[in-house]
Amino acid sequence: MRSQSEAEAMAVEVAGWFDLYNCDGIDLDIEEGAGSHPDSGVNMVHFIRKLRQLKPDIIVGQPTYGYPAVI
Repeated sequence: MRSQSEAEAMAVEVAGWFDLYNCDGIDLDIEEGAGSHPDSGVNMVHFIRKLRQLKPDIIVGQPTYGYPAVI
């Protein structure tokens, strides 16, 4: 998700997964690499906003990074 348009396009794709796979939520987890990109946080917000617009009842989980961590 390198831009707002990419983030929103991905949200449209992910919104289709709920009917396709019969799931009720997602877990957001940006790993090293994509997460190191300076715009990754901003574009994640665009992704979530669009996804919530399309699927308002979605459950969104966001793991936290802390100690001890798996490396």
